[in-house]
This record gives sequence, structure tokens and C-alpha cells, in this order.
Amino acid sequence: MKLCIVSDTHLRTEELHAAALVAADADLILHAGDEAADAKWLTAYVNVPVIGVAGNWDTPTREYPLERVVAADEPVLLVHGHRLGVKASLRPLVERAKAVGARVAVYGHTHIRYVGVEDGVLVVNPGSLAQPRGGNPATFARVDSTKTSSGIHYRVGHWTTAGAVVSEFEWFV
Repeated sequence: MKLCIVSDTHLRTEELHAAALVAADADLILHAGDEAADAKWLTAYVNVPVIGVAGNWDTPTREYPLERVVAADEPVLLVHGHRLGVKASLRPLVERAKAVGARVAVYGHTHIRYVGVEDGVLVVNPGSLAQPRGGNPATFARVDSTKTSSGIHYRVGHWTTAGAVVSEFEWFV
């Protein structure tokens, strides 16, 4: 399965659309909040499902709640992260992922790209397409998972809207 993951787009729909074009072969687009309206806007321009959550700039709704568990090769916890304190620690995010049976946790809020394995959970922050922090370029994430006879192989990359790969990470489960 191929996921395109975005977050913290803050009404910068040109960058959001560009990311969707770069990741045109994605099976699913996940938007980790700030602005949920951008996720809704994107649905008119792509032919794949767009699933989003509310961020701290958003009002949670039925369509864009604070949290979702998304069906992929394995369940994915999708949150913005502000209510789990991701700026201070990833521990509450990882514990929440484990509580809902997710092997992958996606968050935003920090505007800083991240990928790593924390206590058996693949944790991904795509960075921000609108306001990246930490001297980083604007990025989104691609997560490609492949089921094999011995488990699942995850490849995660942070990409720019120009199609440049900024970082790569692999994990075999």
C-alpha cells in the first residue's frame, strides 16, 4: 500500500496539490490536521480517498475528528498530536497507537519531519508543506508498505513538492 501523508498545510493548497501530484500513485492520502479544510479541498482534485483529522487550528467534526484509525496493511493511528503533547514527548502517541492496535502512528503539529520506530511503533511526521521549522524544507511523507511471507516491509521517505527525496527510512516487521 502507498500512502501520501501531509500535515500543517495552513491553507497553502498549491503546495498540497503539488504534493498530491508528486505522489500520484498513492492509494490513500492522509492529512494530519491544520487545516482540515485543505483535506476537504483536495478531495476535488485527486482520485484517491483523502482521510483527515482536525488539528489545533480546526474544530473537530464528524468528518474530521481528533483521531482516526485508518485501515492499511496494518492499522494506522492518525492524529494531529497537539492533545498528546508531541512537542514534549512521543511516548503518549506511541501508547495511544498501541492501545488502538496500530503499528503505525502519524502525527503533525511540530512542523518538523520525523520518522523512527518507538517501542515497536513506526512513527511518522511528514513535516509541513506551509511552514516548515528547524531549517527544513517543506515536505510530505510517502509510506510504502509491502506484505511479504515473513512480515511487512515499510519504506518511508520525506519528499519536497519538486520530487526531491530529503530522507529515507526502512523497517521490516
